[in-house]
Amino acid sequence: MRRVWMVFTVTALGFGSLALGQQATCIGGSMDRLFWLGIKNSGYAVPQGQSADALSHNLLACLASPDPELRDGFGYAILTRWFRAGQVSNPALKGIAARLTQNLKAGVGEQGTDTVFGRSFSALILSEVVRRDVQAPFLEPAEFRAVLEAGLAYLGAERDLRGYDARQGYIHGVAHGADLLWRLASSPKTDKADLERILQAVAGKVAPEGEHSYVHGESDRLARVALYALNRGLLEAAWVQEWVKQLARPGRLGQWSNAFGSTAGLAQLHNTQQFLRALESFLRLAKPKGADELLPTLMESINSLILF
Repeated sequence: MRRVWMVFTVTALGFGSLALGQQATCIGGSMDRLFWLGIKNSGYAVPQGQSADALSHNLLACLASPDPELRDGFGYAILTRWFRAGQVSNPALKGIAARLTQNLKAGVGEQGTDTVFGRSFSALILSEVVRRDVQAPFLEPAEFRAVLEAGLAYLGAERDLRGYDARQGYIHGVAHGADLLWRLASSPKTDKADLERILQAVAGKVAPEGEHSYVHGESDRLARVALYALNRGLLEAAWVQEWVKQLARPGRLGQWSNAFGSTAGLAQLHNTQQFLRALESFLRLAKPKGADELLPTLMESINSLILF
């Protein structure tokens, strides 16, 4: 119990500056798997004599675990439920946001290592912090701006493109980075210039260099960011149309027919097609502001990638 009390004391003083390598483990002392499983099985009730603010400190540590039960089943699931139920206080959420923005930098640029879990799931939980701020604002302008800058930098810098592993579960760095930008694009705190930067960040991940083809919903998640950015009604139609046209250009391939000469070329073609088709579906189903103006340009771009 003494070890647990020390963890809670640190939490009470603020844990915004703690990074992945400094945090307490989510499994230790009385907080074993059965402890967290008991919370889930009780309808996510906070145990008597405990606080969601304090327990969140330990749950954040779960986000970096390669064990999918700890990371996804406990860390993500419990934190999300508590955030949405309003059980974590605004001061604690501010500390959580500050800590998670730092986590986005840990090991960034690596490929195929377990550091991706801490980055990816920190982005996912940050998206829940921003969701809460959209519904009931609590982040100061500088705090919100720090999350925005961290989210933009993370999506651009993430090089581990894996989506799912049969043993370790969801990895989803790109999808979770997109989820964070989706929430940021939905916020009234982002302006026209911010939305343009968000869409440029999305464009940079639509078809990244290399041989990786998105097959775990990443293209849909990236397209959702664009949908919500468009629906804000702040972006100029001509700017968005040019953004779509640029996405459909073959770039490093020279021409799309060259895609069939390499695995990397096929991946670029596949990923670009997947994104544009997802965006088309979203525009037709959700009918955001400016959809009617954009659809002709989008369809022209999609048709330019259909090669016979």
